Amino acid sequence: MSDLSAAEAVIFDVDGTLVHAVGPGGLKGAEVIPGAIEALTAVRDGGRRILVFTNGNGKRPDEYVEDLNALGFPVNEREFINPAVVAASWIANEHPGATVLPVGGEGVTAPLDAAGVTHVTAEDGGANAGIVLVGWDETLTYTQLRAACSAVWGGALLLTTSNAPRISVQGGLAPGWSGAITAGIERTTGAEALVLGKPAPQSYEQAAALLETPQERVVMVGDDLEVDISMALNAGAPGVLVLSGTDRRDELDGRWQPTAIVNDVTEVPALLAR
Repeated sequence: MSDLSAAEAVIFDVDGTLVHAVGPGGLKGAEVIPGAIEALTAVRDGGRRILVFTNGNGKRPDEYVEDLNALGFPVNEREFINPAVVAASWIANEHPGATVLPVGGEGVTAPLDAAGVTHVTAEDGGANAGIVLVGWDETLTYTQLRAACSAVWGGALLLTTSNAPRISVQGGLAPGWSGAITAGIERTTGAEALVLGKPAPQSYEQAAALLETPQERVVMVGDDLEVDISMALNAGAPGVLVLSGTDRRDELDGRWQPTAIVNDVTEVPALLAR
């Protein structure tokens, strides 16, 4: 769909698109990109559904929404999604009854609970789990890592919320922690993780389902070619690259050609109205 005015819904990335976070752990203290609140509001007031999609999962979804509200973004929990929510829904649908060993904190376990997915810890038998789900966990211990690897060696499916090597924060870039943990488990076990966060097709499918809109009529607005734009284009949907975060115009190399390129999110409402 090259005609963006035909879009029925818009997904907004967070870091580098709506805000510049202080660090990768959450949104408290984040710097709102000037005009971002007004842009998001204008898109919604124009009659389009919106969804805020971050690859962050260091907090519970409701905590992310609270942080967004505190920054001035008028979004509710039905308008928020992250990879932990996608993963929990995917596991519940594709592997009903499976036991999950989460390598992550409440940001990973709360969506599992909400989806009715059984999960265990490394201490209470995690090595026997059928699925290992890697998320954000700055308190990772060797016991957890060993249990995760043991489960994978035993045949468990390895899932990850993100394998992104970097994210955009105030002052530049920061390493992706979930990706680093995943890479370590992959290197140790020889397994290849299934990514369920951006840019996985499951993410766009789940986002479109929440928006009750066909994928091809959902516009993705983000700052990362490999994570945001590729996900949309692979789904047959438009991808609008903002130059306020990770990628720059001179970094376009032909692999992913955005439907449109704008300086920042403030240009999106007018772009959709053309």
